[in-house]
Amino acid sequence: MQKPLNLGIIHLDTMLKIDVFVAPDTSFVKETFNRRRKDILDKEQKQSEFYLASPEDIILNKLIWYLKSDGAFERQISDVIGILKVQESIDKKYLKRWAKEMGLEELLEKVFQNAGINF
Repeated sequence: MQKPLNLGIIHLDTMLKIDVFVAPDTSFVKETFNRRRKDILDKEQKQSEFYLASPEDIILNKLIWYLKSDGAFERQISDVIGILKVQESIDKKYLKRWAKEMGLEELLEKVFQNAGINF
């Protein structure tokens, strides 16, 4: 399996860190791209528009990274639990559908339990 190309960028004025990955051509990646959300770095001047992945897609990607690391990246799990705790609404149906397709069901259920949220 070829390693994906990735790059880390830090915006020094805000210390905002952005991880950039060249994505493979899969149906999940295409749907993730279609679900992205536009945001603005400087809302007052309406400058620096950029796109963010949905919380659900971030969760799924972090679970994938965790599994690919054979559990070495425990930080991914704590990140997912943090996302679940701060999001006002999570599309559980979407998460369950992709978790099933990618073999992440058990892990997804575990992080929901650890976050204290009904799966």
